[in-house]
Amino acid sequence: MKKVIGFIAVAALIYSSALMAEFDQSKAYVGGGLAYNSPDGSASDSMIGYQGFVGYDLNDLVSIHEKVGFSVEAGYATSGDFCSTVDFGLGLGSQSFCGGSSDGIWTTAVFDYKVKEKIKAIGRIGYDLANINGLIIGAGGQYELNSQMSVVAEYVIRNFHKGLQANFIYHL
Repeated sequence: MKKVIGFIAVAALIYSSALMAEFDQSKAYVGGGLAYNSPDGSASDSMIGYQGFVGYDLNDLVSIHEKVGFSVEAGYATSGDFCSTVDFGLGLGSQSFCGGSSDGIWTTAVFDYKVKEKIKAIGRIGYDLANINGLIIGAGGQYELNSQMSVVAEYVIRNFHKGLQANFIYHL
């Protein structure tokens, strides 16, 4: 039930934001990518996840500075299944446990700062409505391949896991 309510809230946020900005299809974008995640920050418990998302540039609505951009995004992500090894100590050995993931919808506000002609520094903050709800924060960089396509690399921290993400964005 929480996920349904969360999805409705995310959809309403994007829809209302787009209406307030007099929806312009050229400001909308879609994206997707892969993430190298870890529940505790160590490589031994890493997992590969993926995500897909939609976004909308709100630069006309929120004008902070000529080099600063603002957009909203919403998407679906899965962290991938993780494995963990527990060492029981006292010579009792260890046991590996596999399974479990964080899957669900999320929404974020994304700020970008134009560093050079095609390079932007980005930061995000939002909410993850996955299995374990919580805050999302992240920072990274974006390189514009051309006027419609970009690649993004970020370090993102979620309530359940943290990791590196690589995404591709296509502006409609």
